[in-house]
Amino acid sequence: MLSTLEQHVSMLTHALAGQVQDERGIIPGIKKSSRISPQLALDIYRNNTRGARINSLEVIYPACRNILGDDTFRSIASAYVNADAVGASDLNRYGKAFSQHMDTILDTGRLPEEYSYLADLARLEFMVHAAYYADPDTEFDFELFEKQILNGEQINFQLSPSLGLLASAYPIHQIWQNNRPELNNRQRSHAIRAITDTQYLLVYRDEYIPVVVSVKTHEYQLLDAFANEHSLQDVVEQIGFDIDSVLPGLIANRWITGHCCPT
Repeated sequence: MLSTLEQHVSMLTHALAGQVQDERGIIPGIKKSSRISPQLALDIYRNNTRGARINSLEVIYPACRNILGDDTFRSIASAYVNADAVGASDLNRYGKAFSQHMDTILDTGRLPEEYSYLADLARLEFMVHAAYYADPDTEFDFELFEKQILNGEQINFQLSPSLGLLASAYPIHQIWQNNRPELNNRQRSHAIRAITDTQYLLVYRDEYIPVVVSVKTHEYQLLDAFANEHSLQDVVEQIGFDIDSVLPGLIANRWITGHCCPT
């Protein structure tokens, strides 16, 4: 059951999103001022909140913004913010569903087909953003891992909190590199070529710096299986390659940082 404070916070949050019922409930509780009315105070706070969220999206998705241009991006971002009734209270974690919003815009034809890669680009950009704010990695316990193997225990690997996985039919890595405003022309790879195979990307944090790398199909498949809580034993039975040649590298790179036994 929510406390009184939590109820007021929830009501204020929904009022700021423009929900009339919560707005009517919160206005009587706003301290009156000789300068502005409670309604005007709420309107000002609401506009400031929406502006802060739009600014956050501009920071999180600089490559998408660079491709679309400021006006188009802000229009799309504004529509997302208006449709997002509550959103994350922490702006550092805001905007995770922006790629789904981009999917909807593309599916309904509100952007030309030439921008069909933008939803995947948005997914990549949020992974990069989330990697920076992710929790620290844990240390892999090799002794415990060896004991569990010897005991025949079922093992589920835990991936780095900063790890993100993206499979795309577009050359997203190259598109992202070419549209990062902080890079100069020498740092950008100008050649963006169409691809015929799926591009498998991995995002992680190395010394507080988010890194994007292209990985091999079997590396991606292993990490994706572990991310979806498939046990090591299940994966070994299903894969068609030597896991012993791949697994040590995933642990050494700190993409796998722990393991546990299912309860």
